[in-house]
Amino acid sequence: MRVRTELNTQIDSRRSYGFVAGPGIYETTLTRPNLFGDYYREQLRLLTKNHHVAIEVGVSAQPIPIHFAFAEGIHLEGDLDRDRLFAMRNIFDTPDLALLDDRIVNGTYEPTPGEPHPLALFTAARVDFSLHRLRHYTATSPTHFQNYVLYTNYQFYIDEFVKLGRTMMSRADDEETCAYRSQYSSFVEPGDVITFNANLGEQPEEGASPPRLPQMLAYHLKRADGSGITMVNIGWGHRTRRRSRITSRF
Repeated sequence: MRVRTELNTQIDSRRSYGFVAGPGIYETTLTRPNLFGDYYREQLRLLTKNHHVAIEVGVSAQPIPIHFAFAEGIHLEGDLDRDRLFAMRNIFDTPDLALLDDRIVNGTYEPTPGEPHPLALFTAARVDFSLHRLRHYTATSPTHFQNYVLYTNYQFYIDEFVKLGRTMMSRADDEETCAYRSQYSSFVEPGDVITFNANLGEQPEEGASPPRLPQMLAYHLKRADGSGITMVNIGWGHRTRRRSRITSRF
């Protein structure tokens, strides 16, 4: 996606997004419109409003690594031996670490003469890689993450959140409680185990707990508009508390 501007535009500085810094050509690559559709639409709306320019959309020259081209849950390497894994690189595009760095968001990226400026903090390849890491570390699909995310390193907070989530999904005995619980559509646990809200109609539970749990388990109390709550057990324990105590002295 690309925008071209020729004028300096006066922008409402109360927002930190939806505009470009000055005249020039700005472009980026995009991925997963099914996941980021609302975000993309808001960004495009503000760009056209603030700069009165057309949005150019086309196919980039950057190949999609085969790992990112398939739907979630498909693992190409599962049945391949070591030799066939190495042979994949001779046939298919694989993730290129040179395209996955954080120079843009860190402010250290400098376009070469004639090269477009970045339009986004992260390219499509960087986003795809992050989404795969998110699923790997939390044992849940990125599609379940809600707008409000809580982090904890205490298991008993997770236990209470799980108890709350399961209670919210159970059928209520009175109309007031039913209306309150019906704000939430489902509760998702590691392995994408989905418990649907019984107050919205009976649906079977989906998913299965993974045989081996990763480090940063996530749980999602979902709402239809994505404004529910996600809680992640970051699992850092005493190291986090020690760093916080030292930092507070300055």
